[in-house]
Amino acid sequence: MTPAMRIKAFVSGHPLWSIFIFALLIRVLNVWHVAVFGGQFVIEDSFFLTFSIEWAQSFGFMAGEPASNSFVERVPIYPLVVALFQAIGLGAPIFLALFNGMLDALTCVIIGLLGCMMERRLGLVAGGMAATWPNLIIHSGLVLSDALFVFLFSAILYCAARFLRESTASWSLASGGLLGFAIVTRTVAQFLVPPITIAIGAIALYHRRSKLNATGLSLMFVVGTMIATVPVLTHNWVKFDNFSFSVQSGTHMAYWVVPPIKAVENGTPLAETVSQMRGRFVDGLERDGVRETEISPFEVDRRLKEIAIAEILVSSPLAIATAWAKGITVNLMSPAILIDTRVRALATQSFYSLETPHFVAKVWRYVVGNGPVYGILFVVGAFGSIVTLGLSLYGALLLWRRNCWVAVFAGLAVVYFLLLNGPVGSPKYRLPLEPIIVLLTSLGSLGLWDWWQTRYSKKQEA
Repeated sequence: MTPAMRIKAFVSGHPLWSIFIFALLIRVLNVWHVAVFGGQFVIEDSFFLTFSIEWAQSFGFMAGEPASNSFVERVPIYPLVVALFQAIGLGAPIFLALFNGMLDALTCVIIGLLGCMMERRLGLVAGGMAATWPNLIIHSGLVLSDALFVFLFSAILYCAARFLRESTASWSLASGGLLGFAIVTRTVAQFLVPPITIAIGAIALYHRRSKLNATGLSLMFVVGTMIATVPVLTHNWVKFDNFSFSVQSGTHMAYWVVPPIKAVENGTPLAETVSQMRGRFVDGLERDGVRETEISPFEVDRRLKEIAIAEILVSSPLAIATAWAKGITVNLMSPAILIDTRVRALATQSFYSLETPHFVAKVWRYVVGNGPVYGILFVVGAFGSIVTLGLSLYGALLLWRRNCWVAVFAGLAVVYFLLLNGPVGSPKYRLPLEPIIVLLTSLGSLGLWDWWQTRYSKKQEA
């Protein structure tokens, strides 16, 4: 038997292992290339490397007391993972990137399993496509919580799909437990609890379960979410007298959501709006006779949210809708390759800091201003994004024809994240959608292949 035949036999006999090994190999090669030929494992900030041990200390998992309260800026699951790596001497970014790569390879397997629930070949294609998906590969090589979150969310999708088919207590509890851990990995998932709770009861009734049974299944889901969320909320209540997950919302709303709205409404530069929001926050502190260092991070978060919400409420609905539409467009269309640190090193300007008359001019100036190599990479990436979007839309149509309820739930998940991300656009914020997009793209690709095969066969017969 030739090596090619052995590989084919292994893939046929062990499809999930094949997907995992293939995906892991690609991610290890990516980490190796970043380490050897240039690039970074840390972008945006070094929060996880700096404050993870403080989260572990605050929970009592490690000796000592946190040096400050800055660690509550993020939720604790990924910081606790990083703290564990640091405690055993593997806290260097490259080891965390390799761990993320392993998680992402498992995500590819879950995507394959989701595809296999509809059709075996769809599972193989979707798993293989996920293994080579640029956005997943790039972010798995960074010290961010996204790889863990996408893994958890993919597992939630699988458990939810199984519940949609079987409506058992075990799948309800598993879905809730995974969602709870996803929430304390990235709080963007917290608003999914009420609609999924209702959906579980409705699905149970659809499967002709009793009202009591449907209620019990919904409660089982809620109990599952509490396994991970209640300890975090209790910690914050005891230590900071606040029943919130983190203190990131205020900063996000004031400095990332409001500025794009004001840029649309009256052309105010983003940096100027950020300065204005900061000024209002400082004025409020002075008016109340307190300093920022004298109040808890949760109080800072509350004040920033109040300022941001007040500004949004007086903004034009059209400006808000336009800013959201731009953010959704960027999230869906922006090439993932642009987030890669090796490509970002080629950029000489920031997209968000550019001031232009309109959105298209801003994109054009950004691409042209960063040089020819960057421009070529942008065009190639944009073409890939357009093809992917087209195939995923076609896949959504095919999914609707196969199972309209699955299509509805997939569509609602996509809409949820797009609306919640709002005017903040980046391939990073598309990550929770990628498992669904990969599946839809795979389904659309197979649909086109079947259409071409049928047409070719008819020509041969003629």
